Amino acid sequence: MHLTNSNSSIIGASLSLIPEQPRLERAQTAVSLGRDIRVQDNIEPTFFHLPEEVHAKIICYLEFRDITRIAKVCVYLRDLVKNNKALEIAWFRRFPSPRQYQLKTIVMTKDSQQLRDWLKPFANRDTVESLIEQQNRTYFPALLLFTNSKLMSQCEKFKLEKKTKKSEHGFVNGAKFSPDSRYAVTCDLGAKVKIYGQKTGGSWKTKATFSHNEPVTSATFSPNGRH
Repeated sequence: MHLTNSNSSIIGASLSLIPEQPRLERAQTAVSLGRDIRVQDNIEPTFFHLPEEVHAKIICYLEFRDITRIAKVCVYLRDLVKNNKALEIAWFRRFPSPRQYQLKTIVMTKDSQQLRDWLKPFANRDTVESLIEQQNRTYFPALLLFTNSKLMSQCEKFKLEKKTKKSEHGFVNGAKFSPDSRYAVTCDLGAKVKIYGQKTGGSWKTKATFSHNEPVTSATFSPNGRH
């Protein structure tokens, strides 16, 4: 009996020395089309775990084509692109810097009524007023030009309408409009340069006349339209 008890103690002691094996949790599995699908318990962070502000920041660095595709992925990304005007800004960014500056100058120097007159042939009243309400936003030039370009591309036919006619005495070497299209300058063989300003009704009025000793072959406005 003593021997049996001794052996039992030894066996019990030896069992206690065996290290406990770690318990392995089996991942959830399923069968689909004859293939085993394993679902991980711990999912690594993804793009959608990031804050919305970070999403908007990342999207603004993408190209126009990529943003167009992202907007089709899901409702969340579609609304994110729309609310941050990412598509319009990316479209405007494709222009060279000098052209961007010129377009911004044209848009920002127009008052609300001039913008309404510009958009009226292509957009309904609600669309026009919705754009005008955002006139003070930094992205407004991109939004306005992108929307106007999109609406124009949807027109099947254009109707030309003559607004005004300006006659000059003598041969005119050339005529140029200011960046905001509110002024025009002409030069002729009579060595004169004339600047015209457009009135509310669409007609033009002579603002200034400059005379030179020799014929002037060309004249143009500065980028800001002031000189």
